Amino acid sequence: IRVRDRLNGEEYDIRARLIVSAVGPWADQVERMLNPQAPRRLRTTKGIHLLTPKFVNHAVVMLARRDGRVFFAIPWEGYTLIGTTDTDYTGDLDRIPTTVGDVEYLVEEIRYHFPSLSLTEIYTTTAGVRPLVPRREGGSPSDTSRRHRLFDHRQEGIEGVLSVLGGKITDYRLIAEQTVDVIEARLGRKHVPCQTASTPLIGGQMEDFQEFLAREVEQGQKQGVDPFCLEHLIRTYGSRYPEVLKLGQQDPTLLEPITPSTPSILAQVVYGVQHEMVRTSADLLIRRLGLILHPGEGLEALDRISPLLGKLLHWTPEQQEQDRQAYLDEVTLRHVS
Repeated sequence: IRVRDRLNGEEYDIRARLIVSAVGPWADQVERMLNPQAPRRLRTTKGIHLLTPKFVNHAVVMLARRDGRVFFAIPWEGYTLIGTTDTDYTGDLDRIPTTVGDVEYLVEEIRYHFPSLSLTEIYTTTAGVRPLVPRREGGSPSDTSRRHRLFDHRQEGIEGVLSVLGGKITDYRLIAEQTVDVIEARLGRKHVPCQTASTPLIGGQMEDFQEFLAREVEQGQKQGVDPFCLEHLIRTYGSRYPEVLKLGQQDPTLLEPITPSTPSILAQVVYGVQHEMVRTSADLLIRRLGLILHPGEGLEALDRISPLLGKLLHWTPEQQEQDRQAYLDEVTLRHVS
């Protein structure tokens, strides 16, 4: 397989006995690179969220009057997330827009359930695509199964490729376990019982999270650590949080908040580069810290973290500007069209 490094443009050949294609909604596109006559296997549907000022203290599940769909409002980092929609989508998977119709649907439905809510301020939106595996043609998007499927392409004469189709993120461990079991069988390896059901995520090494949180915050306050920042680090990194805090203890400037309105600190930028493969401002602000979802969409943070990333990653002035513009493009994409 021929791959290209999108950061430096270099290309490489990778050889393997078996390739697993786990590319979500791009699965049909990837398969047609192998077999231009391949049938469409996925139904892609779009879902959006709105970020608004906080108006709920716990998750609220509702039914939409217009189509009977389940949607929700949940508290998230001092704000409220409202979602989702479920509509067929066949457009550009790299640029998924939030439309006026998407927003109007959620605003109309939430106002029905919260009549006194004005909802005049929407901070930002998110949009994504679900890769669904339909059992049959037709039906509404919401009625389409969320099941997953492992497809071995040797059924159509293509050896060495296994596609993971569909599934929900809540099933990711089950899907991974089943995929590895198939790989073992295909490669003739001895089956090793999977440990994922009893293995915590990285940073999840504690018996009781609330007890861990209370104890660590209390101890941190005695050492002069800001409790707001400390709770944020613990909720983000779990039992790994001391690794981030240590960077700030070695260089006190890294304990400074990225912006006055966020508990995120500059040490998280350094930690992201050293341990989380952060290579762009978008990596950090969208996929690590989530600051693009906050009011202001991370633009104030961009001014602070981009120069630090440039220093850590040895960027040229041109690379610095390219990184900044790439993040601004991501922000623009989230604006209602």
